[in-house]
Amino acid sequence: METAVGNTNTRQGTASWLEAARSSAAKRLATAPRPAFRYGLRASFDPSDIPGLPSSGPRGRLAVCGSVPPEKVRIMGLGEAAASSRWRTALERHFRQGEDEDRFDLWHLSRGTYGLLIVIPAGVELGRPICLNDRSAGPVAVSDLVIVAEEGSRSSVMECSGLVTGDQATHRSSRVTIIAAAGAQVRYAAVQGLPSPGAEFCRRTAYVGQDASVSWSECSLGARFVRSRASSVLEGAGGTAFHRWAAIGNQSQLFDVGHEASHLARDTFSSMLFKAALADRSKAVVRGRVGVSDGAAGSSAFQRIDGLLLTDDAVVDMNPELAIADDDVKCGHAATISDIDDEQLFYLESRGLHRREAVRMLMEGFLSPLIVEFSEGTADARLSSLIRKKAAEVAGLVT
Repeated sequence: METAVGNTNTRQGTASWLEAARSSAAKRLATAPRPAFRYGLRASFDPSDIPGLPSSGPRGRLAVCGSVPPEKVRIMGLGEAAASSRWRTALERHFRQGEDEDRFDLWHLSRGTYGLLIVIPAGVELGRPICLNDRSAGPVAVSDLVIVAEEGSRSSVMECSGLVTGDQATHRSSRVTIIAAAGAQVRYAAVQGLPSPGAEFCRRTAYVGQDASVSWSECSLGARFVRSRASSVLEGAGGTAFHRWAAIGNQSQLFDVGHEASHLARDTFSSMLFKAALADRSKAVVRGRVGVSDGAAGSSAFQRIDGLLLTDDAVVDMNPELAIADDDVKCGHAATISDIDDEQLFYLESRGLHRREAVRMLMEGFLSPLIVEFSEGTADARLSSLIRKKAAEVAGLVT
């Protein structure tokens, strides 16, 4: 069962401050150059392939799957939330224009978007994830999601796009903001399965308070082009952030991934894990950045990027970065590129497995740290089965 909440495509009744923010984005959009997505890997994406940008308007809704106890969670449309002074600070953070916002970000911010505010009250612990379906009645979908986790709360949110019956979107732009107050724990997971000609642009930001924790888990299965940006701002002492991203690519899919953790307070921790299993002519450009400010003593961070190349033409470009301004920290990074291990493949085939099944099992072993994220706690078995289905499809390409 789905429940549509707060479709804000219409601007009727929208708060004046939000209209001003949209107008500002529209003015910048008018003069912003169209970005050229070229990566030096004989890989590029032509944004003119996306129909209707920037002239068309979005059509769609975020639908809540199943029942959510109203005494534990408050869910409202962004139009309703923007009219309340109580949520203005949170929404202003969500709609804030950063210096790195390009034409596609500004287009998103200038639209009459549809989306939700989810509030987890102080002390509430949710035993099941809040599941959202991103459903659109047109080719271009734009969605906004703001999660406010009050002190000591525990929650998880799962968002699916391109995976539900009736979703007509081929191109998607999404923006997610998490504000975790002191001691709050939030897990956010997203699975994307858009059609192969499509494109996805997503920007996710978390503000992590004292002793709070935010976990991002993202799996890209579909779309011709994916640009993913995620940033965790550790602004309270003892805050933690976990970034997990995985992709299974084939044909000419191109993944442009950039994640960042900014340590602004003492004794903060961040961990990043990126995994890409690529076949055919698919390519991934992965950038992980850790920034530690002066005064963030006692902080630690680690990032790891792993690529599994299943065919000769697949490419992964890894770019870990550390920017450290305090001496009393522990930070590191690692990167690996590998192909299917012939000895492991021979062992499995000698036990009677077909080559395709053996490759699929090796791929699942490579991706297992992230598959777990989509089968325990944050999602149901249906989502992990979708990951395994794509792995089986790609495994058939290995000769």
